[in-house]
Amino acid sequence: MTRQPRQISIEGAPLMGAGMHADVYRLDDETVVKAYRPFVTMESIEREKKLSKWAFVKGLPTAISFDIVKAGNRDGIVYELINARSVSEYIKESDANFDIFIRKYVDLMEQILPLHDPEPGDGTQGSADGNDIDGDDIHPGTPLEDGL
Repeated sequence: MTRQPRQISIEGAPLMGAGMHADVYRLDDETVVKAYRPFVTMESIEREKKLSKWAFVKGLPTAISFDIVKAGNRDGIVYELINARSVSEYIKESDANFDIFIRKYVDLMEQILPLHDPEPGDGTQGSADGNDIDGDDIHPGTPLEDGL
């Protein structure tokens, strides 16, 4: 018997970001939900949740994923809310921040690349878009850890 996802409401929730595969809404002071577009399969969502947990366990800076939910007609994952600015906000603050961001990006890629191939068969290979973790997962809306 398959357990049904918990139903939540995103009505009136502030939209924090929008991407090709999902929108992120703030649920409360501690959590957000990444509400996926209808074309994203449950298999892909479950794989992304597993990747999030895998990345966290491996020590990569990432939000903790909690549970898979249903938000109206959309499936989603609840994550911890990270007190952070987006990449684009950070870069806009100062021209010097671009160089700092590039260095941090290279450092992060050096952390990720050795971990690029999770253990075969553990369900962690690939993200919601079907690709492995790589630089494409960092874009202008990506939250940066506080203190960057």
